[in-house]
Amino acid sequence: MDTLIENLDIQSYTTKLHSNITSKAELAIDYDIFSNGNGSGFTDTILCPDTVTMSGTLSGGTAEIITTAPYLYNTTFVCSGSTMVGNLILSYSS
Repeated sequence: MDTLIENLDIQSYTTKLHSNITSKAELAIDYDIFSNGNGSGFTDTILCPDTVTMSGTLSGGTAEIITTAPYLYNTTFVCSGSTMVGNLILSYSS
């Protein structure tokens, strides 16, 4: 009987430990997503502009507002957007 009670106590402790580790892991993942949205592995310090306005084309002054989105290209942080005639890529380096 003592062995069964001891095993039950160990099982209860293991369940609480598992719950605690799971909770801490979820907090760590949420913090990682919050502080590392661009996928660089470091806390975000550079953000893409919401929009970029291009003007002054060779054909005579058309303007285009381009929405950009961040991504990592090898080890370079890049903002990319699509235009009517192609893609815009803004890269940042230190």
